[in-house]
Amino acid sequence: MSKTPVAIIDRELNNIDKVSYLLEKFSDVDVIRTSTSLSDLEVLLEKRIPCLVWIGPEYKLEDIEQILKSHYKSLVTTKIILLVRELSSDLLKKAIQLDVCDVIQIPFSYNDIKETMKRSEDSIEAGVDGKKAPSKRITIFGTKGGVGKSFLSVNLAVGLMEVSQ
Repeated sequence: MSKTPVAIIDRELNNIDKVSYLLEKFSDVDVIRTSTSLSDLEVLLEKRIPCLVWIGPEYKLEDIEQILKSHYKSLVTTKIILLVRELSSDLLKKAIQLDVCDVIQIPFSYNDIKETMKRSEDSIEAGVDGKKAPSKRITIFGTKGGVGKSFLSVNLAVGLMEVSQ
């Protein structure tokens, strides 16, 4: 892909303008759509348009949860990046379950965007080519219930995220 297609969706036009301005600093980004409505997210997923969809902070994960669940197979080529004001282990856990590509806390740096764009572009290209997206996964396994697998998984994810920043 020469340019990565990007859509930006948020309830606030001001947020859309700010994200659009930051993304346009990248020469390999093409902002193909901006919207204040989640119906545009559904259209992108239904048509399986290969792009990055940045969901602004005025939409919560709960707002898009049902859309992502109903279009789960489309997330191979359409990648979701969620912008949030506050990170929590519950939010990260739910984002992982819904196959959200990345979660970025506001305020964020230029390097945060750069790293997210690189990971996401690789993931989109792999999905379009029908290849498995490059990923790093850690499996937490235990045969017995109540031993803290979920607790460990979420805290490990948060810890790794903090170390990478």
